[in-house]
Amino acid sequence: MADNGLVEKEGQKMKLTERQRRFCDFFTETRNTTEATRLAGNKGKNLNRVASQNLSKLDIQTI
Repeated sequence: MADNGLVEKEGQKMKLTERQRRFCDFFTETRNTTEATRLAGNKGKNLNRVASQNLSKLDIQTI
């Protein structure tokens, strides 16, 4: 992963936010989308919704 926020996967460069990168890292560790969302810095009552939205994003799915 480059410092500019671009993630390279199979020759394609994708732009992820810092929170999205952290979500991917925490999801890899915990295998729990809601917990990964919370640890990535999201707050509030809608963690399940944010987690679901993250998983539906193609840039995150390809990582």
